[in-house]
Amino acid sequence: MKNFKPSLTVLLFPFFIFCLLSNVAFSFADSPVVYFSDLTSGPKTGGKDNMGAFVTIWGKNFGVNQGSSYVTVGGGKVNNYPEWSDTKICFQLGPNVSTGDIVVTTSIGSSNGIPFSVRNGNIYFVTPDGTGDGTYSN
Repeated sequence: MKNFKPSLTVLLFPFFIFCLLSNVAFSFADSPVVYFSDLTSGPKTGGKDNMGAFVTIWGKNFGVNQGSSYVTVGGGKVNNYPEWSDTKICFQLGPNVSTGDIVVTTSIGSSNGIPFSVRNGNIYFVTPDGTGDGTYSN
């Protein structure tokens, strides 16, 4: 054993194991997770441009930019996203949503769902000083 010279296979084996484990880790990137929302119910009409209530959700792994990611409520895609970050999304419901789970879908996969009920109602906007007529434009 005094003159033992390891073969190339023996020398490269740890490198191949490292590469294999690295690829496995990258293939299991974290899926998005929704923790909670500011609303549990709201109308899908009224408000700004008659597209319903604005809802904000908090969680993780949403992605820094929206890209091709999207949010559904009850299986229907929401209307627009005034804010999108890796941990917070604000969206307006729009006409395609229905009662069901809020789910975030990214290129990595879909999040858990949290319940939301679409219901009738009115949406009023207020200014910090309490003026205006309740419309978005005022």
